[in-house]
Amino acid sequence: MQRLLTYIAVLSLLFSCKKEDDTAATNLPAVTTTVISAITSTTAAGGGTVRSEGSTPVTSRGIVWSTQANPTADLPTKTSDGSGTGSYTSTITGLTANTVYHVRAYATNSAGTAYGNEVTFTAAAARLYVCGTEWNTSLSKQQCKIWIDNNAGTFWGGNDESFGESMYVSNSGDIYVAGSTKVTQWRATYWKNGTPTYLTDGNYEAGVSGIFVAGTDVYVCGTERNPAGVLVAKYWKNGVAVSLTDGTTDAEANDISVSNNIVRVVGYVKNSTGIKTARYWNDGTSNLIGNGGAANGIFVSGNDVHIVGTYNASSDRAWYWKNGSIIDLNNGYGANELFITGNDVYVAGFNDSYNAAYWKNGTMVNLTDGASANAIYVAGNDVYVAGKTLSNIPCYWKNGQKTTLSSNTDWRNKATDIFYR
Repeated sequence: MQRLLTYIAVLSLLFSCKKEDDTAATNLPAVTTTVISAITSTTAAGGGTVRSEGSTPVTSRGIVWSTQANPTADLPTKTSDGSGTGSYTSTITGLTANTVYHVRAYATNSAGTAYGNEVTFTAAAARLYVCGTEWNTSLSKQQCKIWIDNNAGTFWGGNDESFGESMYVSNSGDIYVAGSTKVTQWRATYWKNGTPTYLTDGNYEAGVSGIFVAGTDVYVCGTERNPAGVLVAKYWKNGVAVSLTDGTTDAEANDISVSNNIVRVVGYVKNSTGIKTARYWNDGTSNLIGNGGAANGIFVSGNDVHIVGTYNASSDRAWYWKNGSIIDLNNGYGANELFITGNDVYVAGFNDSYNAAYWKNGTMVNLTDGASANAIYVAGNDVYVAGKTLSNIPCYWKNGQKTTLSSNTDWRNKATDIFYR
């Protein structure tokens, strides 16, 4: 009898513990993880579904990712995607190319945080994008052209004459190129994945030379002649034009950057004697830089505004401008574009022998067989420069090693911008 009572007591205790464990489990939410999609080298799409809230409402939900298994919501690499039950979508950012990531959905209520099943994916390999202009022998016209990972390239512009000047590649892999298209007159144009958007009606000559994409907003800068034939510096936001100059003297906008909703544009305005004067427009307010010349490129890093161009002293010189201070680039005749990474400043241009070069923190690096260096991009320890050879072949250099993108030697050929993402 004593044994029977003891057995019953043990069973009672076991059932009591199981009941407590079951209660604790039902206190937490139930969540599953969505399969990862839309994978690029830097971003991906994910999400989850909260099937039930548990015993108290779900106050936060999202996904968390890591290069290590079983990531938890105390990591900074997570999203916050609302509350309650149901499905939600998330955007994974800050990825490193060719890297494996582990992802779990999470949901939190007052009892704690529950996790969904773990899924893994590999970030895509980074790709090299180059834009420019090449003579299309089949149409006997110059056309905007895009090269990706050293392929043969794709002409953009349909059957029209066109050229590409500037490029932006979004985190999702959309390719934007700014330039011009000519039917009867040059029209300011930008392309998204090959589809053109015309910014001007073609009544007056126009062209664009800089492009920047912030979220869903597309900013393009350039110039358009007014009825009097004077070049007016402008920028367009989602196709809506903003004039930067009054049209009394020629002016051009060469590059554009947007951060914290502040639109910054650089270019030049001719003075009353017809001399170019470098300008920097900060939300439409014009600022004179130096004694003359033109501002060609801008890069905003944190609170610092960096600009490059050419100024007139005793002769044209390449210069770099940071927050109001001008630095002469040794042995430089022209500076076209710049890139900032950490404390390092890279500038692409050409030296006083009219050969392609770039500068790292003021120290010049000459590029072999280069007639011009038009753009620069830095990824890790690799420096990419786009330009053209001495025989007019579009090309780029990676750490000083040249790669040609064509065999065509028409004088109009050039690679004008480069992106690695």
